[in-house]
Amino acid sequence: MTRSIRSAPRWLIAMIVCALLAAGIAYGSNGARAQDNSDATSTSTTTDDSTVTAASNDTSFSAGDSVFVSDGPLNLREAAGTSKNVVLKLPTGTPLTIVSGPTVNGGYDWYKVTTEDDDTGWVAGEFLSPTGDSSGDFSVGDKVVVADGPLNIRKSASIDADIADTFATGDVTSIVDGPTTADGHDWYKVNFPQENTGWVAGDFLALADVPGDSGNSDADFAVGDALRVAVDHINFRADAGTDAEVLATLDLNALFVVRDGPISADGYTWYKVFNYYYGEGWVAGELMTLDPNGFPAESGS
Repeated sequence: MTRSIRSAPRWLIAMIVCALLAAGIAYGSNGARAQDNSDATSTSTTTDDSTVTAASNDTSFSAGDSVFVSDGPLNLREAAGTSKNVVLKLPTGTPLTIVSGPTVNGGYDWYKVTTEDDDTGWVAGEFLSPTGDSSGDFSVGDKVVVADGPLNIRKSASIDADIADTFATGDVTSIVDGPTTADGHDWYKVNFPQENTGWVAGDFLALADVPGDSGNSDADFAVGDALRVAVDHINFRADAGTDAEVLATLDLNALFVVRDGPISADGYTWYKVFNYYYGEGWVAGELMTLDPNGFPAESGS
């Protein structure tokens, strides 16, 4: 005579329950999800560079594109999928190069990438951001433009440093120091419009094509040279130094003639300059560029 399941011995039922619980525990061991297979919730996070939206990044990439991990740690996997083996965990800021993709799997756009150490694998593109169109290494005195903003200006060379201000795409500034490598970026110390300094990630910069730039990036000008303002709204001061009284803020491309200088103070090379509208005052030479056409005589004003 066959027995119904309800008449099964209690010890057998207990074994079945234990087996089910064990299976649940084994499945749950995958519950500590890594970055690339977490729930796709939109959370805003700031890297170095610019503000990105984690897990909702709709940027598409192509082979050869330079990108970085915008929200890590991010799993680098052997193949495209959250069930594939993890090769490495990539911290925020890790620079990568796109090899191929995207391949859609499990709700993510997967890209095959390579690291600077030639490790290759697949990552979820939702946690990547493009690096700026950087022309490469920069030197002290170079005038650069923000190629991919908004760009955070930090108080030291680190993604954990306090943010002092931000640059917008297209802003022009000058390199004061660097590079310093940290957190997957080459950092450069640059000028603010108001003669302050801070650090930015060089991945988001490109060399600026400033009209009339003679290549005097070390601010080496002479009395009688004609100079144009290379950075909008710089301070026009009563004396050489960042503590001197501000007489005015100068418009981009305003033309001046050098009457005295240089004087080194507060990390800048200062020149006394003259303009028919602004009069006479001091400017930081690093924020000026030479105009080969000269300064007009007073009779032509």
